[in-house]
Amino acid sequence: MLSFSKKELPPSAAALRHIRHLCEQIGPRAAGSAAEEEARAYAAAQLGNWGYRVERHAVLFAPPARVNLLEPVVSAVLLMGSALWQAQPWLALLMPLLVAVLPDLERLRTRWQRCTASSANLCAHPAQAAPAGSPLLIVCAHLDSARNGLFQSGVLRRYAAQTTFFTQRYAIFLALLAVADRLVIPLPKVVLAATILAGMLLAGWRMGMELLSLRPLPATYSPGANDNASGVGVLLAVAEHFAKHPPRGTQLEFCLTGAEETGMHGAAARAAQLARGAPQVLLLNLDMVGAGDMLRFVTRDGVLWQRATSVRLNKAIRMAQSASNGIWYTLRSADYLPFLQRGIAASGLQTSGSAQAELTYHTQYDTVDVIDSGALDMTANAVIGVVRQLDLGR
Repeated sequence: MLSFSKKELPPSAAALRHIRHLCEQIGPRAAGSAAEEEARAYAAAQLGNWGYRVERHAVLFAPPARVNLLEPVVSAVLLMGSALWQAQPWLALLMPLLVAVLPDLERLRTRWQRCTASSANLCAHPAQAAPAGSPLLIVCAHLDSARNGLFQSGVLRRYAAQTTFFTQRYAIFLALLAVADRLVIPLPKVVLAATILAGMLLAGWRMGMELLSLRPLPATYSPGANDNASGVGVLLAVAEHFAKHPPRGTQLEFCLTGAEETGMHGAAARAAQLARGAPQVLLLNLDMVGAGDMLRFVTRDGVLWQRATSVRLNKAIRMAQSASNGIWYTLRSADYLPFLQRGIAASGLQTSGSAQAELTYHTQYDTVDVIDSGALDMTANAVIGVVRQLDLGR
């Protein structure tokens, strides 16, 4: 753990000040909105005051589609697979495959949509350049906040947040049942009936949520304290630290992306500006780092089309915070992914362990009340430690 003198406040104090401003003074920050632009201007002013050279780059993005055609397909497969798996076991074996590729199908759907709205990235560089040949570390966090989910309170919110998780487990369980029923021993009728009922309930739940989402109600957006004012706050606190204590052998860039919640459009635009496989570039993404007592670094992304994150960055994170551990993203991604897709070394940080924060994900309850200063300090210290490891050539 890094230590700070009495004259220098811990990073969480500065980060919390920025989080409060973003969530309470500005509020929900939908991609392309005036509030997102106000948040970008606030960050630019902070970075400029610390002596950074700040650049703004326009980003086009596709507004979220009102109708998600993948949900009816998944629901139909769940229904057919549950009802017909004894007669057609291939349906049961197909289900885990469908659920595994669902995140990738969602990304393809987003990519095929026409980009008709505008956001921007904010990139800040120190006024004094590092020595030639030094590695470039891009510290990244997204400014926009998410559209509120369908359910905003109570037990329904908990189940809605876990729907894909339940579907994934059910699909694997059903495939194993089909194999056991055909190759091991016929299953009791009560097991068959319970399986069919569970699949029908799960499929009906998914279809019901999709139908409810079609209600003609105005979109509302989360204040986004943990997701992701926390990442922005930590990024700004770290930028302020390095303005006072410049690294010796590492180039730094602080990148605040727009339109992450619409499909990582801002990160994709920034990654496209870099050469494919740029050997001296590393990207460290900060997303949902404001709550919980565990620091996690992403080790890989995806199931069928897996992408491993940077071994070098993850090693540096472990050296900076020995208690940190890895996490495999199978259901969602973050702004590190477009960089991995271009062959650029990247990884991501998040904190976990707070049930309260997890329940506020993409809801109106993601406020400053869920933020934990310990998580902010833990993340900021890890980023500062990574830069020190890079300075040492590790």
